[in-house]
Amino acid sequence: MQSSHDDEQSSNRPRRRHKERNVLLWIIVPTLAGSLFGIAFFNAAAGAAIFGLPVLAASLLTRRLIGRAANDREMGIADR
Repeated sequence: MQSSHDDEQSSNRPRRRHKERNVLLWIIVPTLAGSLFGIAFFNAAAGAAIFGLPVLAASLLTRRLIGRAANDREMGIADR
């Protein structure tokens, strides 16, 4: 009993770290892209605000919708 529980916990640890790294990438990449865009045309802060924040919002919304659909499939809720 205990060994299967330990195996289950150990298999979840790398997945959790992987998810945390993905979330950081979803936040950092659009912001950096916006900063680079801003350096070319405005300044870095304006570029991050103009370009990075809308991309970040869209990506987080998309991730949430995808996560919700995956959760529905896991729970056995049929697609509408």
